Amino acid sequence: MEPPRPRAGPASRPGQRRLGLRGARRHPGAHLARRPWRRGAGAYPGRGPARRPRAHLVQRYLRAFGPATEDDVVWWLGATKASVRAALATADAEQVDLDDGTGWILPGDTGPTPDPGPWAVLLPTLDPTVMGWKGRGFYLDPVARPYVVDSAGNATQTAWWCGGVVGTWVQDDDGAVHVLPLGELDADAMDALAAGAGRLTDWLDGRVVSDVYAAKQAAGQVLG
Repeated sequence: MEPPRPRAGPASRPGQRRLGLRGARRHPGAHLARRPWRRGAGAYPGRGPARRPRAHLVQRYLRAFGPATEDDVVWWLGATKASVRAALATADAEQVDLDDGTGWILPGDTGPTPDPGPWAVLLPTLDPTVMGWKGRGFYLDPVARPYVVDSAGNATQTAWWCGGVVGTWVQDDDGAVHVLPLGELDADAMDALAAGAGRLTDWLDGRVVSDVYAAKQAAGQVLG
């Protein structure tokens, strides 16, 4: 069985203002159907209808990765700050305070976050959970970042413990998975990650996943 994957978004980001689990939601398009600053039949300020799909994309992004900063959205969407600000406004996104600045969430996405308890998981290269934000300091130690993320912002295979990246992982020639910690871990973390490596080894069943970063990881080198 494939190992469980962590939920990206409010449940794992510190510094949030009582940001909760994703509850019942309106359909994403519902936000676009009732703009208070609509001009004419479905038109919006600036470039008019062109803002609708952009705002829809921002809504979908915040649904999965919120809270996110403006820089996170700009990086993920590949758009200008001006267009992202317009899309956030069109999407009725709400501001929240984060440890690393101002964040944005979907309307009403607040509330207490249940404690998920201790958890460990191994994720593949370029997994959306790792790639969801430009600012990664809330789950990745800046000292460890060069060993996890290359100069283009692409992330390698990661080992997570309780909401943060604590290592990477590689396979040997027989397909066995080995966790490479990026610092000191307690016994509970090591045991949980070792169990996860065992489950992933069994699931891969001898298949070795090609990974461009494997050699540098095994040698303890930065990814460049």
